[in-house]
Amino acid sequence: MYPDINRIRTNRLTVRLDKYEHDVIVALANYQGEHPSALVRQLVMQELADLFGNHDHAIVDKKSA
Repeated sequence: MYPDINRIRTNRLTVRLDKYEHDVIVALANYQGEHPSALVRQLVMQELADLFGNHDHAIVDKKSA
């Protein structure tokens, strides 16, 4: 059914934000027309790609998500 069963997003992480941090995330998500959790996932994956030197950001390409 799925080409790669490991790509199904079933793992969860909890991030605790204060009101100001949450408001910034929600405002940016609303501006971009995204769900806040999808925005946070994208930001985390971009940061990881930068950290590991993946400058083409193939790991965070929205088409593969």
